[in-house]
Amino acid sequence: MTVRFLRHIPIEIKAVFFSLLIGLAVWSVLDHFQSRKLRSIFDAQLDANLQAQATEDRLIFDKYVRSFGNSARLLASQKRMEDYVSSTGWLSAADSVVRRQQLPPWLPRPSVLRSMPSIHFFLLLGPHGRLREIFSSRPDEVLENAVKQPNNLLQRLSHSQTYLSSIGGTPFLITSEGVRNGDNGEIKGLLMPCYAHR
Repeated sequence: MTVRFLRHIPIEIKAVFFSLLIGLAVWSVLDHFQSRKLRSIFDAQLDANLQAQATEDRLIFDKYVRSFGNSARLLASQKRMEDYVSSTGWLSAADSVVRRQQLPPWLPRPSVLRSMPSIHFFLLLGPHGRLREIFSSRPDEVLENAVKQPNNLLQRLSHSQTYLSSIGGTPFLITSEGVRNGDNGEIKGLLMPCYAHR
């Protein structure tokens, strides 16, 4: 029946039909290989772009970390910071921790702070690592988790270097810088700025 039906179809239509059939088969085979090749090229390009973006992000992060540490050194080396720490009598007194929400006298004006990397809160420690003062303009859960840690842990987390850590599941950047006596270079306190990533 099928053979008889095909005999009655003109040769031109048969040629067109078989050409289409062969073309479809060839296209399917080529599409399979071309799709794999295109996917391979796309994956290689995507991988190269991701590596370039990761390198750029790393450079930006490293620059921010250096800037964060430099800001801590600048703040700790101010005359107002040295004068304040020298006048506290921390070497002998066992005072409780002072919490501040208004700008403390040992930090510069807000316009100066705004030109520095973002800092969420400051810890000011005595010369032997005891927490003495906290400055945060608003309540901060990360701050509360940080101050619950033993003081020696805070110092180990950052000993005159910028350090990325985690407290209470929140990553944060912390650094420490000694407040030195201008006459003999003796460390009279420790400033610890912190930035929490939310």
